Amino acid sequence: MEKINVEIEGICPILFNKFFDPSVLKKPGGKKKTDSDYKKEVKLKVYRETENGPMGIPVDNIKKSMLLGCTSAGIKMGKKSAMPYIRATVFFEKSFISFGAKKPDGVHECTGRIPPKTGPRAIIR
Repeated sequence: MEKINVEIEGICPILFNKFFDPSVLKKPGGKKKTDSDYKKEVKLKVYRETENGPMGIPVDNIKKSMLLGCTSAGIKMGKKSAMPYIRATVFFEKSFISFGAKKPDGVHECTGRIPPKTGPRAIIR
């Protein structure tokens, strides 16, 4: 098996939105969230290998983005898509790649709705 070491360099900021259980932050009695509640939510949406470890990204996310990129860009090997070849031949030694940063550079706030509600309520995402 041939090993190739690569370095991935981003060209734009990474937007994290990891799934987490929102009941962890639920306030009793339906009270409104405070700024500290939103800061706790930000900490839960960032990928970390350990609870207080450096930020990073799971290699499954990287591989999936490579596969979807092949499909979206129409990259081919001969007449066939390159996606099945990459799926079968690209493997990672680690399960998590650390960025080394302990905290985010910034937080992108926007409003959104939680489905299936379609009323006038909007939440900060």
